[in-house]
Amino acid sequence: MAKRKTLPKDFEQLVQTASDEDIKKVLGKCDINAYGGYNKGNALEFPLSEEMMRWLIEQGIDINYVDQYGYTPLLYHAGRMSSEKQAIALVKLGADITATQGLDRETVMHVAVKTGNLELVKCLIQAGADAEVTSRSGETPLERAFHWARTFDLIKLAPVAEYLIGIGVPVTDKIRTYMRSAAEDIEFRRKDMSPDIMPELDRAMESLYGLLGVASVPRRVEYDGTSPIVIHEKRWQKQHGELWNLLVPGSGHAGTVQGEVIRISGKLAYEILDNGCCNWDSDFKSMANALYRYICMGTPLDVDEQREFAGLINGIKDADETDINRLTELSVKWVTLNLNPMAVGELDYKR
Repeated sequence: MAKRKTLPKDFEQLVQTASDEDIKKVLGKCDINAYGGYNKGNALEFPLSEEMMRWLIEQGIDINYVDQYGYTPLLYHAGRMSSEKQAIALVKLGADITATQGLDRETVMHVAVKTGNLELVKCLIQAGADAEVTSRSGETPLERAFHWARTFDLIKLAPVAEYLIGIGVPVTDKIRTYMRSAAEDIEFRRKDMSPDIMPELDRAMESLYGLLGVASVPRRVEYDGTSPIVIHEKRWQKQHGELWNLLVPGSGHAGTVQGEVIRISGKLAYEILDNGCCNWDSDFKSMANALYRYICMGTPLDVDEQREFAGLINGIKDADETDINRLTELSVKWVTLNLNPMAVGELDYKR
């Protein structure tokens, strides 16, 4: 009787509830490299016991089987804190610790560090893995982890960074730059974060500041929504950044028209220049139209600038970098002409 090429649809639930002997009976009806699950990986990609993994290897399963997304079982488990135990077992059982995945060819070490799997990182080092191996883009595991670190990632990354630096992995300028960027983002959004997690996050950040030699990012000064807006910078590019930090909330809409002018001009610039309008929809168009309405309020731009602004809004989706820079410059100029805050009324856009 031919054995099935795919694992049972309920195999993931089965491995969580059944005994190893019952799992063996199910697998006995399948090809040794039968695949299943979302990634279509073989049985080693599921949360099996080390004993079960060893038995499968003895039966001839491919320990380095590559699923439809390019993951070996070790790479798959290395990217999940919940299956660090399985990843460590696979290393001990001889899985390829140099396997790579994705366009950037991240190694197992890259994935383990980025995920914050400290014990797996230690296991990989003991097995001979290179802690300074580079991805296709030229980043070491620690650089890659800080590159993608956002908010709570720093909590799990702190002990991994401490361990790697402790065994001689250098702290590069890239790591410091990425850490600074992550910390600035946290301080910008601090007001919107859960207070329950902040003590742990603050401890991790303080540890990383000292470990990496990065100056602490100061707490954001929250605008009260009623005082006259004060601008210190002289150039419009710097003024836009200053006003963004002062008036734009970590999430949601600003409470003032001035804040919305800065927020919308920034969001339009990012969507058009960075995203290539891939998310463009009617809501972006509504935001653009609202931006024009806002700059007609209070003390307006002069007639020629207002006409120029209208033309930029009419052709906004096809705008190039020069157009976007001019739109942003005029948005900033309008705010400088209207330093007394105006409350935002009902909005006809959601973004």
